[in-house]
Amino acid sequence: MLSQETPNALGRITKLIGNITVSNLEDEEGLSAKGDWDLGGGVSYGPPLVKTPDAASENNPWKRVLIPHPEFRRAPAHVEVYNPQSASTGEVDNASHQWATLRWTENGDPVHGRWTNEASVFLLDVFPTRLALLEREVNAGTAAPVPVWFPTLALSIDFKKVLPANGVNWLHSKVTTKSIRGGRMDVEVALLDDSGDIIALASHATLIMSSSRNRARI
Repeated sequence: MLSQETPNALGRITKLIGNITVSNLEDEEGLSAKGDWDLGGGVSYGPPLVKTPDAASENNPWKRVLIPHPEFRRAPAHVEVYNPQSASTGEVDNASHQWATLRWTENGDPVHGRWTNEASVFLLDVFPTRLALLEREVNAGTAAPVPVWFPTLALSIDFKKVLPANGVNWLHSKVTTKSIRGGRMDVEVALLDDSGDIIALASHATLIMSSSRNRARI
């Protein structure tokens, strides 16, 4: 449980409660089988070509996505995300697709991390294209668009496969939303490695609200 002191110092308020079931996936025994689930949407599988990541290329079906409002969303600035070059590809059945790598600049120097099982938990909550679409809908008709906050009410993660100890460069996310109503939405994320194996499945219950609520004092 994580808690925080209130500004008037009259006590603490609970901010986060987590329940974790710990097991060793490498020691688990039992049936393993390939299911009939797939990415769908006519998605061209395989990590992006990143020699010229910001340029469109006939040989690269993926393009770099810039995180909207980086001054508000600082944590995702540590991730490079790529979506299909074709706007229609991967947007079938209300699903978005992305490849992501840990890459950012620190004190002017490039930093390139690797996805481990621990780091992938962060990626299960980073899907900028899906949120940017919703942000544009919220700001439709406004003269000065503002960042929208998507606080998570509940997050459930089921790990399916152990990543190598030294991590991997790329992971693929399929992000699906079934219903948005009254400022509340669900998000499902399937995280896969570059061999097409599912690493983890996540289910979010999320709110959609003004970023001013995030910046307000308690």
